[in-house]
Amino acid sequence: LFRGAAQTTHVGAYPEALQQLVAAPGNADGWLGPYAKEADFKDPWHNPIEYRRPGDDEAPYKLVSLGADGKPGGDGVDKDIVAP
Repeated sequence: LFRGAAQTTHVGAYPEALQQLVAAPGNADGWLGPYAKEADFKDPWHNPIEYRRPGDDEAPYKLVSLGADGKPGGDGVDKDIVAP
């Protein structure tokens, strides 16, 4: 579950950056976090997870792991993992 959904319930909007799930942004009335830890923003290969807002096709956000090689594209374990 993307914890940004909890912040959306409390603050009324998805975060602009993942760090807003760790520390309250200045304009976040109703923020009840922290909703995550900095360590949550790494993929299984210890590469940073990319957060894009808005996402594709009217999605409110997009999370991307660049796979084991940390580079766009790839096959097998190097293939990008994208949500939603």
